[in-house]
Parts: sequence; structure tokens; C-alpha cells
Amino acid sequence: MSGQVTITQLPTAAALTGLEAVPVVQNGVTVQTTASALAGAGALNYPFLTVGTTAGLSQARYLSASAGLSLSDSGLGGTLTINMTGAGSSLNAAGTGMIVKDSASTVTTRQIAVGAGMTVSNATGVSGNPTLGLSTNLQNLSSLSSVGLVAGNGSTFSEVTITGTAGQIGVSSGDGSSGGPAISIVSNPTLPGTGGVIVPSGTTAQRSPTNGTVRYNTNTNAFEGYANGAWVNLGSGATGGGTVTSVSFTGGLISVGTPTSTPALTVAGTSGGVVYFSGGSTWASSAVLAANALVVGGGAGAAPATVTTGTGVVTALGVNTNAASGIVVKDANNNITANAYFNGFTSVAASGTQITLTAASMPVYLVTGSGGQVIQLPNATTLPLGTIFSFNNNQSSGAITVNNNSTTLVVSVPSGGYTTVVLTTNGTAAGTWDRHDQTPSNVSWSTNTFSYPGTITSATWNSTNSTNNYFLGNIGVGTGKGSPAFALDVNGTVSATYNAGSTATGLVALGTNLATALVLAAQYNVVSTTALSTGVALPSVTGVKIWVYNAGTNALAVYPPSGTVNGGASFTLATTLKAQFVQVAAGVWYSV
Repeated sequence: MSGQVTITQLPTAAALTGLEAVPVVQNGVTVQTTASALAGAGALNYPFLTVGTTAGLSQARYLSASAGLSLSDSGLGGTLTINMTGAGSSLNAAGTGMIVKDSASTVTTRQIAVGAGMTVSNATGVSGNPTLGLSTNLQNLSSLSSVGLVAGNGSTFSEVTITGTAGQIGVSSGDGSSGGPAISIVSNPTLPGTGGVIVPSGTTAQRSPTNGTVRYNTNTNAFEGYANGAWVNLGSGATGGGTVTSVSFTGGLISVGTPTSTPALTVAGTSGGVVYFSGGSTWASSAVLAANALVVGGGAGAAPATVTTGTGVVTALGVNTNAASGIVVKDANNNITANAYFNGFTSVAASGTQITLTAASMPVYLVTGSGGQVIQLPNATTLPLGTIFSFNNNQSSGAITVNNNSTTLVVSVPSGGYTTVVLTTNGTAAGTWDRHDQTPSNVSWSTNTFSYPGTITSATWNSTNSTNNYFLGNIGVGTGKGSPAFALDVNGTVSATYNAGSTATGLVALGTNLATALVLAAQYNVVSTTALSTGVALPSVTGVKIWVYNAGTNALAVYPPSGTVNGGASFTLATTLKAQFVQVAAGVWYSV
């Protein structure tokens, strides 16, 4: 061969014997060696990693697999694969959850299961530790804090105690906490029911001769008892219960015939009369009593006397009919006439304690002092229809609150007021009461005049004149900005005005409390802007209706200048709604 050739151009060698000469470069010099020398050189063995022992690479390292692993070689240019076998392979292939080795070479998934009465959450353990719990019934049972017997009702449980009936059944350890409940018949029991009691029954041969025994003898068909060592029949009946051998009696009217054999009792007297004692132990009979007569005692040893009805009865009582100091009798028309009838009267000082009336209570009450008084009317079913109670409030301040027997308000009588209530139905305890208010003492009137020095907060004018508006002037309907006055419109309605009935529109609500709210200065107010929680404050005026219209997008808080409105610190006016507010007393406002 001449020229340059490549290794691949050389002819293919036969199997190596190890004696073939091979050129190598050693320390920069080309020298010869053999194939077997190259195979034994350490520098050629260490870099190799083989699957098992390989001839020709005596110093090479090789892989081996222990239990649970295997090796596979895909050949020249291929990959070396380490495989799991047995339980390891089974574990790798298993699903999620708790794993259990179920044979020498396999594993499987398991989850916690519970029986009736228990619950389990996260049974597989995938999302966390499994949690065991009690069912609803057992939870309710375990929540009981007391000791003793337990009764179930569906899913709920409660402690129970066995009790007896007084005078009949006795129970010890009724809740079972100190031992099993012991149920017994009490000493000297009272048997319930109305039908009767069945006692032990049996033949004469079945008797048990013990003192105190009571039984029914089916041979003799009689009740019998064992007393003082002997059996005796009890009571009477078809077979009798013994023989009366002697009866005696003294006293006049009652006599006994043949007392030692068959006694015959005889009572002597006058038909239509009455029996009385004519002596310490002697009976007698009066004369015949007239029909519908009044019996009057005759004194010791004397027969009772009789008088007829009507004036005879009245005369017997020592008085005259319908006369002064006499007995009152209804006339033929069922009427009674007298000069005057005086109702019971009582005066009480106001206190914080409710007065509860009954059918026996005084009908007229005067309340003095101050601070208010609550009075509850009687149970209406105990009263006749038309019953009247009167309440005179003479307190310097405070109302009389009159409630029916069910604590529902019937009338609130203000200071200086006088009210009567009349019962119109009495089918229930509350009943129906009709109230009638009377004018206070400072009111006077005549045919053409009416005089009242106080404050009129509202009224209705019934004039038929529809063409004129009447102005009644300033008549003291409160104080504040402007000049409150009463004006009568064409419909005859009287109402107080404020600031000459002025109107304010486009108002913007302010603040979140009374101190920061917008103070109204007109009688008719339209609030157009209502931020959340904002409000307005009413002017300090009494007896005048202040109108407020919420044209904003949020609820509007309306504050009284002082006191309360409808019993609260503020009134919430919903959007697009309007309301009227009036102060009826100092610090007392209401929405209309």
C-alpha cells in the first residue's frame, strides 16, 4: 500500500489473540506493544462501567442489583436501565392514599372505614391525617353533663328521672345515679280512679290466715277478712254481713220497735213542718210551713215561726219596703229608685308599683304625687257588662297608664285628665273597654263660646264655609324661630305654621349625629342630597308639624333637637318618602 490511508481503508482483522503488535506513543516516542498488553493496562480498565463482569476488563467496575432491583442492558450504543421489582415496583405503581404491603412482593392502597355511630374525614390520608369522630347521636349523648338515666328522642337526648305519684308510688334513685331505681307503693297509699279496686279472690281452701288480710271468697261469694285470729264476712250483700241484735234510741220523735230482733225505726213529725230540738236531747216538729215562707227562729225550746213573702217578710225583718233605712225592692218594671248611689273611692300616691284591680276593687281612683302610675283592670270575665272605672289624674306630672288584664294599653290619662272606661264585652280576660275622656277643670263653654287657656296641638274645624280661609292668630302653639300660628284652610283643618309656612328645597344632609346634622329652618323641607349616614335636625318648636321629604339616594336620619322621636334618639326616613314631625311635649317628638 502506498500513500496515506485511513484506518477504515485497512482490511478487517480476525479475532485478536493478544499477540498482535500495536504501535503506541509513549512519552512522545512511537513504540510497539501487543494487544494483550493494552488489555491489561490499568489506564484502560478504570474508566469502564459494565453490567456484570466483562472479560478483558479485569480491573473495570460493574453494576449489580440487590433485592427489589434489576438491571437491563439494551446492548451496544444502548442504555443501561435500573428497574424496581417486587414490593418496590408495586409501591411505585400504587395509587394515592395509605399503602399496605399485602404480600412479599406487592402493596395496595387502604383507607379507614368506620361503623355505625362514628364518622371519618380524609379516610385515605391524601389531604391530611384521617380524623375519627362520633355521629350526631353519640355527640349529643356525650354532651350531657348530668348523671343518671338518659332518654332518646330521634337524635336528641335528655336526662330523665323516674318519679312517683304523691300518696301512691314512691321512687328511690329515680335518676339511677346511685343504683337501679326502686319503685314501691308508699305507706298508706291513696288509690286513684273511680271504678273500684279488685282484691285477691279465691276459694275457702286458698285462704292465707294472716291478721289484716282482705279477700273475696269465691265459694261464699262474699268479701271476708282475717282479724284477731278468725275469718269474718265484711259488709252486706245478698248473703248478709251479720245480724243486728239490739238497737236503742231516746229523744221523742225517733222510736225503735222490737230492738232485739228486727229493729224498726220510726220518725214521727208533721208533714210540711221542720224538726227541731225542744229540749237538750228531745226532738219535736213545727207546724206546717206555708209555701214560700220565711222561717224565723222561736228561741230555745220553741218551734220556728213562719211568715209569708213580700211585706210580711220585710215586716218580720223590722223594716219598711223602699222606705228610709228600709229594704230596697225592685218595682214591677225591674227598676230601683233612690236619691243617690255612692261609688267606692280611693286616693293613691303615684309609685313605681303597678296597681292590679279585681272585681272587689274600688271603681273610682284619684292619683296624686308625680312620676306616673300603671293600673291594670280586672279580669273581664269576673265582671258584668257595663262595669265602669274612673281615673282622675291629679299628679303634678306623669300619666296614669290603664291596661286591660292582658297588659294591653286601654288609655293613657295625662296630668290633669279624667277618664272613665266601660266594659262592653267580657268573653275574655282582656275584655273590651270603651274609654271616655272628660274635659279638665280649666275648660269652660256656653252656647256660643269655648274657653281653653292651654295649648291646642291639632284640631278639625267642621265649618261648611268653603270659600274663606280663617286665620285664628297666635294662640300659643309653641316657641322657636318665626311666629307659630294657627291657620284654617278651606277644608276646615286647623294646623300650626312655622316661619309663616316657609319651604326649603335642594337641602344637603350633613353629619352623622345631632351635633353635626343640618338644622332645618323651614316648615316644609326637601332634602335632595343624602350621603350615607347623614341627617337633619328638627327646629325647637312645639305643636307644629315639620315636613321632611327625602329626595336623596340614601336613608336620612332625622334628629329631634332634644329628647326622643317615637321613643328613639333619631328617626330613619327612607329614600323617596316623606314624614311629618311634631313635638307634643318638651323633648317628646312623634312622626305623623
